[in-house]
Amino acid sequence: MLMVYSFALQPWHSLVEFRRCLCKHLAEIERLNDVKALDRTKYTIYESVIMPIESYLKSQGVDFHFNAKVTNLQINPKEAQTTVSGIIIKDNGEQKTIEVRPEDLVMVTLGSTTSATERGSNDKAPAAPPQHSKEFLDDDWALWIDLMQASTDYGNPFNFHNNVDQSTLESFTVTLRDSDFMERYEKLTNNKPGTGALLSFSDSNWGLSISVPRQPVCSDQPSSVDVFWGYGLHPEKTGNFVHKPMCHCSGKEILTEVLSQLGMPVDDILANSIT
Repeated sequence: MLMVYSFALQPWHSLVEFRRCLCKHLAEIERLNDVKALDRTKYTIYESVIMPIESYLKSQGVDFHFNAKVTNLQINPKEAQTTVSGIIIKDNGEQKTIEVRPEDLVMVTLGSTTSATERGSNDKAPAAPPQHSKEFLDDDWALWIDLMQASTDYGNPFNFHNNVDQSTLESFTVTLRDSDFMERYEKLTNNKPGTGALLSFSDSNWGLSISVPRQPVCSDQPSSVDVFWGYGLHPEKTGNFVHKPMCHCSGKEILTEVLSQLGMPVDDILANSIT
């Protein structure tokens, strides 16, 4: 079994994509001369980063709208096509307009990396993904499509939707209770959980990688519980040990493939896990 470090790059990714990856990670790796030095937080990103930022912004008077959706942007007709004068939202079912002053900056998230996501469980595979085409675009893309029709300055969202098969991946989270997985992982890799980079299996048909963080990953996580996660870049392919496409597998079957790739006893760990 050969294990290598990976940044989820695919053979068909462009040189531009590779350059973006280098710009994102290379400075940190060069500074410490170690791929393992990529940024880690004590707990989950949400608990360590998002919650403190949200708390600070609220203390500064920032107005958050939860359960709200931006449906359109009002463009100032006297200015450039990217000058926004108002943000139209549907807030708990009620349409509202947020006025934008000339000195304000508007930052908009367009599209979604989790568009058309289907969820599975420990015992069930995700639902079959819907047929992807230009006609099928969920609400994640609606705002961008409206903006594109108003001005070509906003780019073309369909550029990110024409190669769905090459951009799809399947991720999973494993929760273990009273398990010796972490001890076995440390002995196998010579890395304590949270000190190594992503672990990728170069021989995996599914293109599997796993991330085994330092425990606990949540501040209220019981000491008897461990969590790790991973993803497969080729969920449409048949597994090396579980002879099914990853996207047709339950959580149990995905973990069976992961443990088999690691050479760990499947039944003992599987009995105390939820994937």
